Amino acid sequence: MLLWAEPVPDETPGTAPKLLEPEVFAVPAEDGLELVVAPDELEVVPAELEVVPAELAVTVPWSAARRTPIEPAPSVAARSAAAVQRRARLRGLRGLLMGWLPFWWGGGSTVGAPTVHCLCLAYGTAPAYVWVSCEGLLRRVGPRAGRLPSMRITALAGGVGGARFLRGLRTHLDRTPDLADSELTIIGNTGDDISLFGLRVCPDLDTLLYTLGGAIHEGQGWGRADESHRLQGELAAYGAVPQWFALGDLDFGTHVVRSQWLGQGVSLSEVTARLAQRWRLPDQGIRLLPMTDSPVETHVVVEDEDGQRAIHFQEWWVRHQAALPAQRFVAVGMDLATAAPGVLDAIRQADVVLLPPSNPVVSIGIILGVPGVRDALRGSAAPVVGVSPLIGGMPVRGHADACLAAIGVECTPSAVAGLYEDFLDGWLVATEDEPQVRLRRAAVRGRPLLMTDQDAAADLAGAALDLALALKVA
Repeated sequence: MLLWAEPVPDETPGTAPKLLEPEVFAVPAEDGLELVVAPDELEVVPAELEVVPAELAVTVPWSAARRTPIEPAPSVAARSAAAVQRRARLRGLRGLLMGWLPFWWGGGSTVGAPTVHCLCLAYGTAPAYVWVSCEGLLRRVGPRAGRLPSMRITALAGGVGGARFLRGLRTHLDRTPDLADSELTIIGNTGDDISLFGLRVCPDLDTLLYTLGGAIHEGQGWGRADESHRLQGELAAYGAVPQWFALGDLDFGTHVVRSQWLGQGVSLSEVTARLAQRWRLPDQGIRLLPMTDSPVETHVVVEDEDGQRAIHFQEWWVRHQAALPAQRFVAVGMDLATAAPGVLDAIRQADVVLLPPSNPVVSIGIILGVPGVRDALRGSAAPVVGVSPLIGGMPVRGHADACLAAIGVECTPSAVAGLYEDFLDGWLVATEDEPQVRLRRAAVRGRPLLMTDQDAAADLAGAALDLALALKVA
């Protein structure tokens, strides 16, 4: 007996059955999912099935008289773990199977014969794969190999690269029916934040908002599409500085309202939530959180003909294009910072944690510096999968090489993964880099990393989730 169990959300009892596999149908029931199995096909073993050790299963005695299973007591391991206690009603099309079959993650006792072995792995609130066998072997069947059901995904992200990856992730989730209801929480870097013209600017948060909200300037990867710069031109005419950081007229609107709300005592988390509503992120199942509500600004210690001095990260990155050799980075205000509301819980309660190809030093690295974030990642039960920001030893975009040099780290995928070694479980690298990457504890997979368009980004995100699934069930 081979079954795939998945929830059928927002369905009304009595609606048409949903085809999951040949001869296996899901019909919404009052209290969950009713599986209808064609008994003539019970011996058919699809090619994609994987045999797994039968000792992982619950042994459920089957009552021939009542045609119902006798519910076993869960093992100690099942009770102490996040045991899945879901039920699926079985009904044979010809009345051969009927009753309730409990799915446990753990062990049980054997009474009577014949017996049914079953196991359910779950992510969040939804079952992933159900194995059931009447043959003494435990086999797995699902709607598609290597896919997860709807789940809670948490990502740590910076600006352009992270935003494009996460837009691809949302596209991938929406294209995959059993993933479409997944929740995505993004913890955004605020170390790039800067005050300009009396306004508070949050470049990475804004890039995430505009990209996921469909308003990004695709050519630049930052700023608004169809932008004009009349306001900054007028400021220049007045001699206002700095002029090396370009703000568009539409972009100014974001900074004005953010600064107004912050001035009224509203937290950055609440301000970001209001801005996300304007861009309809919650409607997409996306929650954007700043890493902290406390003001944190990354500064760069440089040395030039004027001697050693500290400048704001944006001046080093935008004005000087990272050409001034950096001595070190200082996250000013981090000593007083605490994680923003929801940040640590988003990591602890996640089913999967992703590290997009953001800058490992001044984006993800700054987020990791927020008290509690790194510890939460170390303690998370979720697999943590990262995507290398390098191809052939060079950054895909930006100045990650200069940032790595400043902290004394080689510009290689292995060295970047070493920055996450204490919590990283999986690492996606460029195909050409894979032969040179050897990590002590994280699984490595090679594939094309260039996000040339939204489809390529969706494929990359799908590969990250596939790796997470492999790690989750390993």
